[in-house]
Amino acid sequence: MKMMIWKELRENFKWAVLALIGLALAEIYGLYYTDQNNPNNQGITLLNPTFLMATSLGNAVAGLLLGLVQILPEQRRDQWAALLHRPVTRGVIFRGKALAGFLLYLLAAVPPFLFCWWLAATPGHFVAPYVPDLVYAGLSDIFIGATYYFAALVVGLQRGSWFGARTFALLSAVYLSCSVSAVHYFYVVTEGAVILALILFAAAWGAMLSNGKFRDRPWLTRAALLAAVFYGICGVGGLAAILVNAIQQPEPYVGAEYKITQDGQPIIVSNNKDLTTTVTDLAGNPIHDARYTGRLRYGNEIFENQITYLIGDSHGFDPRHVSSDYYNYRLSYWYISEIESYGSMQPIQWFYLEGPRYVTGIDRRSKTVTQIVDRTGFHAPGLPIDPFTGERSHWYDVPCLVQDGNDAYMCDLDKQLYTKLPSADPSPIFGFQLFSYQPTGGKGSDMIIVVARQSGLQLYDSNGALITTIPYDPQINLDRWGKIWFGLNRSATSFYVRYTPSSWLPWEEQQKTPAYLDEVDAKGTVLHSYTLPPLPEPGFPRSWQTYLTKSLYSPAFWFWDLAYKKIGAALGIPSLIGEEHYWYHTNWPEAVDISTRVVIYSLLFAAIGLAWARSAGMAWRRALAWAAFVFAFNLGGLLTFRLVADWPARVPCPKCQKKRPVEEPTCPHCQAGWPTPTRHGLEIFDDNALSPATETARN
Repeated sequence: MKMMIWKELRENFKWAVLALIGLALAEIYGLYYTDQNNPNNQGITLLNPTFLMATSLGNAVAGLLLGLVQILPEQRRDQWAALLHRPVTRGVIFRGKALAGFLLYLLAAVPPFLFCWWLAATPGHFVAPYVPDLVYAGLSDIFIGATYYFAALVVGLQRGSWFGARTFALLSAVYLSCSVSAVHYFYVVTEGAVILALILFAAAWGAMLSNGKFRDRPWLTRAALLAAVFYGICGVGGLAAILVNAIQQPEPYVGAEYKITQDGQPIIVSNNKDLTTTVTDLAGNPIHDARYTGRLRYGNEIFENQITYLIGDSHGFDPRHVSSDYYNYRLSYWYISEIESYGSMQPIQWFYLEGPRYVTGIDRRSKTVTQIVDRTGFHAPGLPIDPFTGERSHWYDVPCLVQDGNDAYMCDLDKQLYTKLPSADPSPIFGFQLFSYQPTGGKGSDMIIVVARQSGLQLYDSNGALITTIPYDPQINLDRWGKIWFGLNRSATSFYVRYTPSSWLPWEEQQKTPAYLDEVDAKGTVLHSYTLPPLPEPGFPRSWQTYLTKSLYSPAFWFWDLAYKKIGAALGIPSLIGEEHYWYHTNWPEAVDISTRVVIYSLLFAAIGLAWARSAGMAWRRALAWAAFVFAFNLGGLLTFRLVADWPARVPCPKCQKKRPVEEPTCPHCQAGWPTPTRHGLEIFDDNALSPATETARN
């Protein structure tokens, strides 16, 4: 096998070098590229969207082309015969080619990424800090590119129509690439890429051993080809769904929500199916005031922002799980938060590092770190760093709000001030927010900082001085109504505190529980109180795409997923307890409906597959095995069966005239064998066995 590896390396090294140069140019360009029309929507260095486009698309193209140029030129009859005419098995030849090609792919893909990593990690190249987590997206793209190399081996070695198993095996790698944006974790993408690469490797190996015949492959390589084609079909379905959604008009949002006018009046804004908007008061009386019914409505409403998730006992609820649902390892703001991008005229750009938990300031000219902010305040780089400890700090506005235990701080990066907000209440902090308003009779805008503690909402001015404390409404059970929203009018003379169900309550209970609204003046006196009954849940029309997609779920995957959630919840896995409660309690009718439709559709396609197999002349045992496969994987299984199965050549039976497979000894319809061919005297071999006497005489 060593000689085979050296042969492949020697013949294809030039293509790997060419791919390396192309990837290096594309990745370096993507690393430095900045969209001048939208400079604030860029990732940080190794997570720059243009750089990720270069790594994802570039590695895929490199892997695919390296595999094709390694296999297709040798598919000519004479060259292929010369390749196989060696004193080694086909398996040895294939493993040598695959190992050499994979090494060439790594030679093309890894050095450009390592060079870009060095540029991003070395100070003086970018006005951005570096954290190790930034490398995950590029590494996953290298793994995914390897699947394209092995898919190219399947394309080159698989026999048959191009619109068949070979094309859909390639589409399985495309499906993985399209799924990356929806997968949140690096290890999940990496595991998927490794598993798919092994599947495609086995499928290509089977094609090499059997010369394309499905039945002649080892059972493992048959399973691999089925899996590759099935996921390729899933990829086609996913791409078709994306195309349909792109050309289809989006369904309008239908629902109602509470708003507060600048006059302090709660109103109900309803979005109707006919694209009209209805505005009513709490009693249901229509409001025709142009300030609240047209485009002016948004400028005449109070802006509210959520302050807390709960007050008091958490009941096991962790607010961090809310944000983790939106986590994606390919987005830089999960690792680095850019604090109010000022533009090129600002001398220092500030960033908050999510992992190390401190703020760094980078000089725009030297592109090096000049300031550090941690729990001790502002200091020069090089000194020991004392990380922040609070879970509720806000690092996207200036000034920033910082939690340190039960203390709140205001960090003004412009003035380089780190100020503790005074408080006589040592209770825990449940949340804080910053609100802007226009001073009465003044110009510009000012700020109010709201800190939620056990005793009430503390309001501070922009200098960190305590303005007032708004106590919570004593008639409200804060344990159950602890999700608090806060708003203020333009001149900050009236404040609005809305009490909504705490986040630890089940979602269906939150939807059925009323909310309460208090209007409070600057002295903390309650001016008005309102009860806000629960509104109907937003209606989302049931589309035929959603219905069809859920009906075509694979029974093997769907029922296993339900069982997995049940088992995980029984074992006490926190992430699966909520999933189990949703499907087995909150959404059980839909689970039963989907399960019923999945079984019905799968039985229908299994019957079609059985009839298809029998009409093609397959034996009952083989046809039933394919029918069971189709039932397990629904429409995807039926299409996989059609693309992968060995469809026999058929001719009319001499006895019953029905078509029968040429490789079967008996007709599946009448059980007749093949008739004895007519003798013409030109036969080379005599079919009649020699008698012992004749044989003795000849000897």
